[in-house]
Amino acid sequence: MSGRIVKHREYSYKSHGKNVLVPAHKERHNPHVEMMAVYYVAFELERHDWNVGFAGRETQEGFDLYAEKRGHVLRVQVKGRTAGGSGFGDLPRDPRGFDVLVGVRLGGYREPEAFVATAREIRAIFRHRKSSNKNEWRPFSPETFHTYLNRWDKLER
Repeated sequence: MSGRIVKHREYSYKSHGKNVLVPAHKERHNPHVEMMAVYYVAFELERHDWNVGFAGRETQEGFDLYAEKRGHVLRVQVKGRTAGGSGFGDLPRDPRGFDVLVGVRLGGYREPEAFVATAREIRAIFRHRKSSNKNEWRPFSPETFHTYLNRWDKLER
């Protein structure tokens, strides 16, 4: 599959004789990893008795999924990365667009690791940091690992 630059944010390739435009990502961001993470989170939410709906990409900013349980509705933002990554980047300092952030670390044949944080926790993490363009959440440290790993119970509050 050879691609050529069409615009600075798209590339195209030939598929079955037709040109297909695909968004290009300058940063180290893999849309396939993001989608795998979104589907994994939807699966886990369903497993924990939440009703899940996908937010439309064109209409909703700031979150990927709706989750509803016993009349309580949450907006869920999902971030995905491969096992080699150090954290989840490009997060808003004041997360008004979502209620819960789930970072998923995908590790090849290993089971994915889901790190669950509420918007309040994310706000508290970034409150004391100096302003920068790169807001990164690193839940992999030994001190915070079990605070966030598979903490689906936080959604019940």
